[in-house]
Amino acid sequence: MLKGRYKLFGMGYVDCQREGVEFIVIKKPKWNWKMKIIQRFWLLLRQYERVYWNLPQIKEAEEKLKDYEFDIILAHNEETIPLVLKYKKNAKIILNMHEYAPREFENFCWWKFYFASYKHYLCKTYLKQVDYMYSVSEG
Repeated sequence: MLKGRYKLFGMGYVDCQREGVEFIVIKKPKWNWKMKIIQRFWLLLRQYERVYWNLPQIKEAEEKLKDYEFDIILAHNEETIPLVLKYKKNAKIILNMHEYAPREFENFCWWKFYFASYKHYLCKTYLKQVDYMYSVSEG
């Protein structure tokens, strides 16, 4: 539908291999114990911006996106919002939240302890800045 009328880009861990889509591949990070300890430390101190902007995949995406400009950005989940806002310029952002992130894995105590408040922070801080959002849940 958009092919031919617009230049289409994708970004993720695996190339979508769709005709007419220029795909930007970023490496899925391999977390060693040292990286996990440092991340958990910053999460416990609620240093959420530091956690986010130091994620290896975010650093790589920043480097690869710096020379691009978009009209519309289709983003997925709260983890992408700060990044796409940084590179938004005049683009409109459409966000697919899939499900309500702060409660996504609420049945796992370790996840609630480390990640629920981080996800809540991302939603509370950044959701209001997207142009349009949809989700499969009421959250």
